[in-house]
Amino acid sequence: MHENPNIIEMFEKFGQQLVERQRRFGINLLRERIRWECIYEHGQDDDYKFQNSFSPYAARYLLWKRPEWERFMRCKRTDDETGGEIVLISATQIAAQIASEK
Repeated sequence: MHENPNIIEMFEKFGQQLVERQRRFGINLLRERIRWECIYEHGQDDDYKFQNSFSPYAARYLLWKRPEWERFMRCKRTDDETGGEIVLISATQIAAQIASEK
């Protein structure tokens, strides 16, 4: 699994578990859960890097894809969002970022 670049699917899976329990959460909780899974379940996280600074964009992608999660998850403004617009990126861009960090 640690060779799988579909980290966004893990964000969705763990986020959905919290939504089903009606729990508020942030992207950092999901990110650390993924790290835990990679280390605990697979013995290492060397091939599964995800920069903390990239997390806000993953959060925006999740809220774009799952707008019903807005009750449970909020985003803070990033440095890229100067005019009030929200910067979105695609799952492909997220996967490319992860691949570049290997």
